[in-house]
Amino acid sequence: MHAPTVAFYYLGALAFGALILQKSSPLIFKLRRIPVSFMSIIILSYMAQLFYYLSRTLVADDLSTPQHAAIHALGSLLVWVPLTLSLLKSKAVLWHPYFGSFAVEFLFETTLCILSGISLSTNDRFGNIPLGLSSLRAFISLCLVVDGFLIFCRNRDEKHTDEEQSLLRKPVNCSTTTRNGDTGYGAINLESDEGDDSNSDSDDGNREIKEQQRKRLEEQGGWLGYLKGFAVFLPYLWPKDDWRIMSCLAVRGLYVIQARFLNVLTPRQIGIITDKLTSGVMPWKDIALWTFYSWFGSSSGFGMADKWASTLVQNYSYKRITDLAFNHVMNLSMDFHVNKDSGEVIKSVDQAESLNGLMELVLFDVCPIIIDLFVAIWYVTHLFDAYMAFIVLTLGITYVSSGISLTKWSQPKRRVYVEKAREESKTVYESVSNWQTVSYFNRSSFERDRYKKAVQTKITAEYGYRFRAWTGYAIQVGNLVTLMMYWENMMSPLYTMAWSYMHIASTLIDTERLLQLLNTKPSVANVDHPQDLTINSCKVEFKDVEFAYDKQNPILKGVSFFTEPGKTIAFVGETGSGKSTMLKLLFRFYDVTGGLIMIDGQDVRSVTLSSLREAIGSILENVRYARLDATQEEVEEACKAAAVHDKIMFFADGYKSKVGERGVKLSGGELQRVAIARVLLKNPKIVILDEATSSVDLLTEAQIQEAFSRLSLGRTTFIVAHRLSTIVGADTILVVDHGEIIERGTHAELLVQGGKYSELWAKHTFRGLKATGLKVNSTHVDPSDKTESTH
Repeated sequence: MHAPTVAFYYLGALAFGALILQKSSPLIFKLRRIPVSFMSIIILSYMAQLFYYLSRTLVADDLSTPQHAAIHALGSLLVWVPLTLSLLKSKAVLWHPYFGSFAVEFLFETTLCILSGISLSTNDRFGNIPLGLSSLRAFISLCLVVDGFLIFCRNRDEKHTDEEQSLLRKPVNCSTTTRNGDTGYGAINLESDEGDDSNSDSDDGNREIKEQQRKRLEEQGGWLGYLKGFAVFLPYLWPKDDWRIMSCLAVRGLYVIQARFLNVLTPRQIGIITDKLTSGVMPWKDIALWTFYSWFGSSSGFGMADKWASTLVQNYSYKRITDLAFNHVMNLSMDFHVNKDSGEVIKSVDQAESLNGLMELVLFDVCPIIIDLFVAIWYVTHLFDAYMAFIVLTLGITYVSSGISLTKWSQPKRRVYVEKAREESKTVYESVSNWQTVSYFNRSSFERDRYKKAVQTKITAEYGYRFRAWTGYAIQVGNLVTLMMYWENMMSPLYTMAWSYMHIASTLIDTERLLQLLNTKPSVANVDHPQDLTINSCKVEFKDVEFAYDKQNPILKGVSFFTEPGKTIAFVGETGSGKSTMLKLLFRFYDVTGGLIMIDGQDVRSVTLSSLREAIGSILENVRYARLDATQEEVEEACKAAAVHDKIMFFADGYKSKVGERGVKLSGGELQRVAIARVLLKNPKIVILDEATSSVDLLTEAQIQEAFSRLSLGRTTFIVAHRLSTIVGADTILVVDHGEIIERGTHAELLVQGGKYSELWAKHTFRGLKATGLKVNSTHVDPSDKTESTH
């Protein structure tokens, strides 16, 4: 029990420190040198003891080595060699696992030394080499305890001193401790050791996520609290209300159980067959039983049912998780969508599948592997002896630890490779999606060279990654040659064990994106117990409305106006004056920062977002999207009213024609008319037209204006336009400047005032005359001319 107790204490203390985020401390080489030297003496003493047993056996055949003593020495070597190497190469350590291990070593060695001395006669005590070595280890372990206690006290004093320092004091080697993790938490460095690649741009995509993960670890008080955050996914991963999926999980559980038995029975059956064949008997029944074992556990036997069950469970979880993520994203507010990288959002939703892989790995790969390892040790010990079990255990630990180390070694190159592969895809997407722009500026050769460079960079990065990965694999295979000779069935569990370390870490990083996304709350959301918007007369009122995207830069300042039912309100003003912002507030893309907006006396913040947006029609883009249950005839009528029906019928496939990604087959004016047809089809109570005719010719504009006239009957309409000819018939025109309404009235009334609107109309009229090719002698327009609107 000596060696396992030391090992389990060290690993347990290490895990506990990581879970509660105990801070590791930098340990200079001078301080590490003393305990490492003492630990090396302990290792040498165990090696000397094994050499003594071996030489005694070789010299005298009648003297055999006590198996428990040899296993004790071998097991202790298996523990103290990794502990010594770990302390030697660590720049920052969590000290109490080492200090506790020293104490456990001292207690065991002292007890064993005393018991061994008592069991020997007085004459044999002084000449007994194992007893002398045990006494040496007891003394050295006592020295380790004393030295470890002094280091423990020193670290505590340094921590106390640091806490008393001014917060403005510049940390020593700040850049080093931050980059290399010297002041990291526990024994787990949250920032992967990236060697020379740590400064490369390949990690930029994950660095922000890792930093957020580190902050959440601190906020949650450790890994236990951090992992509790993922509990939000459990209802979507565990199908408690779906008996079909629960049955699939039961099948998977049965497969795991039977695989544990077959891992022992199948190779054992081969041994039975071999024994009977050597005795000259043909063991047909045993061969049939071995065949059954092999078939039952294969992909054509019970394994097929397991694969089907696994697929069903994964698809079920994937469907629910992606639905959760997508629904959450679509319900976030506009401030999130205008500031967030769409690619990152899409990636977060796509990586919901990582959760399936994590659950699969933990439940059906890692847990069975742990069982297999214990069964392997027992089975090999039972079938052969303890020495064979020690060989299996030693090679297994060597394989797993080398796998983890080699994975860390190759991972920086893999990050570079993955990043360059993404850049290659990004280059293709940007070039293809912006083909028109590339062609306009004659940059095909430039884009081709840029893509060739991206491909070459990716290939170079792949070479670097493959070299490290294949070298690591070759090293691991070399360690496994002996193990393969003893037990082939250990291959798969050990491989999965080494691979799962990297996979779990990567999955947590991937899932962190999704968790971060789900933890993002919409800034605009339904209040508690909201009511549906009830519209009777379509009266809209802005009352002292204030708004700012940034508190330091207000956009709207005390805006107040109201609309009578069925009237048309137009907003005019220079770009950035706040016209479109008012309509976004009405649509509740944002909430006002001051004042209120009411529709028929109802504060828009008190009604459901769904009912509010269902009541408002806004110009966007393809027709039937406005009303999914619309008939073909209704769609055509809307398109006719928007003056786009004839253009659609001009296409070879009519209404079934593909208009290309983002409508590239349509002109700007045609896209706007399709958008207008959407509004006409939706038939809303309140209509918002934001630059609805900015890209159409005068004839088409006249047709659309006629459609708007029909659409506006009995409805409240808001129009934002730079082309002033589209709003001359509005019931009220509001002139907006720097977030304030500076003029209001009809077209004629505003021209008479001779203010900002009159100035804008003069500029608009001058541009219109120039567009017709007529000679313009003066830019002056008489604001008193009542017939101006007919020109």
